[in-house]
Amino acid sequence: MAPRNARPVKTADAPVHLIKLCVGVSTIAELEEWVAECADEAARAGRPFEQIHTTRSMPTRREALLEGGSLYWVIAGEIAARQRLVGIDPHVRQDGTPA
Repeated sequence: MAPRNARPVKTADAPVHLIKLCVGVSTIAELEEWVAECADEAARAGRPFEQIHTTRSMPTRREALLEGGSLYWVIAGEIAARQRLVGIDPHVRQDGTPA
């Protein structure tokens, strides 16, 4: 146990993560199947596969997320899967709203 006057650990050095609900999926196997289907679809279309997840808004700590952060998927009420974040890019939906 740390003494009462101990300095708090600096959080700037700790990675920042995203936690997202994996809606429509009830098992890790279903998530894997969905990713495989997306990869197959990209191959059929002749384009490289890139797994993308669009969020409602751009994360405010983008740089911190990309310095070792991960996306944690919540499946059936539990954090069940982790994916390393390799990029965060702005996106505009078809209706013109940013994502």
